[in-house]
Order: sequence, then structure tokens, then C-alpha cells
Amino acid sequence: MRVPGGSTHHVEEEESTVLPGMTTGLDEARRAELGAAFAASRAKHLGDRPGHASREELELQARNMNVSGASGMDKAQLKDAVKPD
Repeated sequence: MRVPGGSTHHVEEEESTVLPGMTTGLDEARRAELGAAFAASRAKHLGDRPGHASREELELQARNMNVSGASGMDKAQLKDAVKPD
């Protein structure tokens, strides 16, 4: 998945500050709760088996990435539009 250039520093901040802080600042039950919520959201947006998404799942991913014309693309076009660079 493409990460817009301006977002790179946010990703780095999360990996270096936010996530380690969650490990030490949240108890196990809260981390489990957040993990379950993340997994549910990921399944909703990426499907249960990333790489084996249906056309509808690929279209949702494309729309989430602001891909222009996603609704008119076939599955192969959508797969290409959302694949990592």
C-alpha cells in the first residue's frame, strides 16, 4: 500500500513512540481489546485473507486510498491500484 510522503513521519513516530508507549503504558487487557478492534477493522477493510481479496474488498481499499475511478475498474485493475509500490 502506498504511504503518502507527508505521512512517513507519522508512521515513524507511531513505530518509535506511540506503539512502545502502549506496550509499557497499557495493561494487557486494554492491549488485547485494542488488538481485537484493530483486527476487526483490518478484516473489514482488507478482507480476511489479504492477497485474496474479492473485487468488492479491493474497491473498498481503493476508495480508502482515494483512487480515482475505482468503481469502474475490474478486479485486476483494482488489485494493481492498491498493491504496494
